[in-house]
Order: sequence, then C-alpha cells, then structure tokens
Amino acid sequence: MRSKIKKLTLKYAYLSLEKEEIEEICSSVEGEMRSYLDEHYPEHYQAYFGLQTKNQTEDNPHKENQPVPKIKNKDLKTLYRKIASKIHPDKDRGDGGLFSKAAKAYSESDIGKLLEIAGTIGIEIQELSQETIILLDKNIDDLEKEIKSKKQTSAWLWAQAKSNSEKDEIIQYILNKKGDIQ
Repeated sequence: MRSKIKKLTLKYAYLSLEKEEIEEICSSVEGEMRSYLDEHYPEHYQAYFGLQTKNQTEDNPHKENQPVPKIKNKDLKTLYRKIASKIHPDKDRGDGGLFSKAAKAYSESDIGKLLEIAGTIGIEIQELSQETIILLDKNIDDLEKEIKSKKQTSAWLWAQAKSNSEKDEIIQYILNKKGDIQ
C-alpha cells in the first residue's frame, strides 16, 4: 500500500509541475499574440482584447468570497495539522508561502498537494484510508483534465506553432469564432 501511495504522490507532483509549465508557456505567449494581432489585424485588436479583459473580470469572481467547504476526510485534516505544526508562520519565521499553499490545498481538499508539501518538509506518511486514496485519484484526474484543457487553448497552440502561417491561422480562427472576420 505504501508503494501505491508513493507512486500516486509522485504522479500528482509530476502532473502538477506539467500544469505549471503549461500555464507559464501560455502566459508567456499572450504578449506575442497581442503584438501579432495588433500588427496584422489592428482593426480587431482593441475589440478583441478590450472585450476579453472585461469578460474575464466578470466571469472570475474572487474565490476568497466563496464559503470554505467543511472538510470531512480525516487523513486530509490530520496531514494538514502536521504540516501546520511544522511550518505555520507563528511557529516558523519563514516566508509562509508554503503554509499558504497548504492552507489552500486543505480548503480545496487537494490531498495530492498536501502530500507533496509533506514530502518537501520531511513529514513521512504511514497509511492512508481507501477514501483518501480515492480522493488522491480524483485530484490526479482533475489535474489531467486541467492539462488537457490548457493544451486546447489558442495560447498553447500558438506556442507550439512552427511557422507564421500557423500562427496566422490561429488568429484567424479566434477572430472567426468571435465573428469579427469571415
């Protein structure tokens, strides 16, 4: 059972890093996409990016305003408490960034992230319940879905494009989808 937990934790850590890398790549090409659109389709530039920014603001309410769900998984709670006892800002004068990540993971029932943090700070995991292993599998599935979704974005396709003609096709697709050009 320990080896299964270790394998799942490593898989989670790998997928977490892959998601982070994909997000960085997508974020890094946004400016390049904007410049290309401004240079080649200036009449659509302001309409596309001005509207997109407004819609993103409306569609992304702050998570802080949403109520934190009650955590029911015993292993999740126990692991979070062990982590907090080691790295809580009141006990450890460090930067608290890792603790913030742990608190977020706890509130989102992300056992994978808590296991990753526990490994980083030297907390050894003995046993996890079957319920917790199922939750870890769900966390892994969620990461895989997020990665797949990110790889279907125009930013990811742009980053993978090998030529300017491929990039132009991506911009035309975006503009066609918005109804700006036929």
